[in-house]
Amino acid sequence: MLFSLFRGFSVSGYQALFAAYMKTVGYDMASIGGVVTASSLMGALIAPGFGAVIDCVGARIITTLTGLLLVASLGLLELPPGLPVLVASYTLFMLGFLLGQPARSALMARSVPRGSLGYYVSLTTTAFAVSRIAGPYLSGLIVVKRGYMLAFAVLTLAALLGTIVFHVLSVEAGKRRCISLGRDIVAAYKRSLRPHRALRRFYLFLVIDRNSWSLWFPLLSAQLKAVGYREDMIGLFYTASSVMMSATSIIWGKLADKLGSKILAVSELLGLLAVVFIAAMKPWYYPFLGLSFAGLSIAAWVPAYNRAVALLASRENIGEAYASANAVRSLAGAPTPIIGGAIYDSLGARTLYTVSGTLLLLAGIYAYYFAEKVEQEARE
Repeated sequence: MLFSLFRGFSVSGYQALFAAYMKTVGYDMASIGGVVTASSLMGALIAPGFGAVIDCVGARIITTLTGLLLVASLGLLELPPGLPVLVASYTLFMLGFLLGQPARSALMARSVPRGSLGYYVSLTTTAFAVSRIAGPYLSGLIVVKRGYMLAFAVLTLAALLGTIVFHVLSVEAGKRRCISLGRDIVAAYKRSLRPHRALRRFYLFLVIDRNSWSLWFPLLSAQLKAVGYREDMIGLFYTASSVMMSATSIIWGKLADKLGSKILAVSELLGLLAVVFIAAMKPWYYPFLGLSFAGLSIAAWVPAYNRAVALLASRENIGEAYASANAVRSLAGAPTPIIGGAIYDSLGARTLYTVSGTLLLLAGIYAYYFAEKVEQEARE
């Protein structure tokens, strides 16, 4: 939870500022989407085998290392903003997420009772969301008053402090499972290409969900900047999302433990409401309401997703299962940011959000009708 407090501040600041920063220094939406696509693709290719590294080396040390990736991604933004620097920064940011999330989730899943996992995940999500309340607005305010470089320096320091605190206070949970790391990595890649039936059905949901969000979410701050909002106002919109996450995460965690993966369907419908409001862009209360619904959607999605993967991982190593699921999400969604940017540049925001909303509706319908079957097959 302490790690989540520091990390939430830095991650939310990065998410609120990165695309707006690229827009400020002269890049169009397709270029911003291209950076996100290239970075996501690289992370997706690494992630499946990295699950074996988590199970072999230990979730704690890998979590620390991915914290340092976040530090490095923020530090790079203090250099002159050439395209190689921006690609390297976002790549490290994505690697920190794609590799850190399964490591943190594996550490959590091995540390708490399986039947209460949704609740405990919601506790760390709440800590993450509370710090996200401050991160976007404060970093945006620093940009308006003192410029981007000071904002990036503050975010870097917070990420470094959080990583140090985590490494000093945390302990490894569970036994390491490692015979030969090289063979385990190869086997992890093979298993990711041949998941069992329950995982395959869950992966289909993940693919639809990821594509719906990645069309616009990585580009949102640049879109808000393009229609005239300042960085502090953009940060305030992202803060609204974090307020809703912190206020409701524990409730969603308990509901996920009780109702299972059907909470994923609720999450998709909340995401659809977010898209409807964000698409309007102006006046200010439309993106404010849109990101508030996005916060509710994410708060519901996180414990339900973590619970579902832990359940489906009963036949394989849990760190590997989280890494494989993240790889599927990222690989499927890798092309969509550049596609979303091209749609925005050529056809406009309304077309972009219409496509996203349609995918969210499909994901919600799929989750509602197939969630019970997926969980039943996993138990069998």
